[in-house]
Amino acid sequence: ICTKIEELSIFNDALKECIELDALQQEATHVVVGISWGANLMVTAEYSNEENEDTKEISGALQAKLNVIAVQISGKGDVDYGKGGSSKVKEFSLNIYGDVL
Repeated sequence: ICTKIEELSIFNDALKECIELDALQQEATHVVVGISWGANLMVTAEYSNEENEDTKEISGALQAKLNVIAVQISGKGDVDYGKGGSSKVKEFSLNIYGDVL
């Protein structure tokens, strides 16, 4: 998730027309001219290989599942990964930790 940074240029002539000069006569110590907002996330995925399956095969299957989830989150496609075919990744955990501003 992308963090967004928005700023106002106080030297822009069009913006100067919107500034109320009487408001500047107060005892304020700061003026907000920018803001950063968005999210920082950490995602962990875990698969327990109790049957000693081929780790390369499991890694590929897990990566495919994660790619499907990423596509669904981004809204770029509509994929139903629960129907049809078989999957080597039968059970895995996915934890998402985040700070959204």
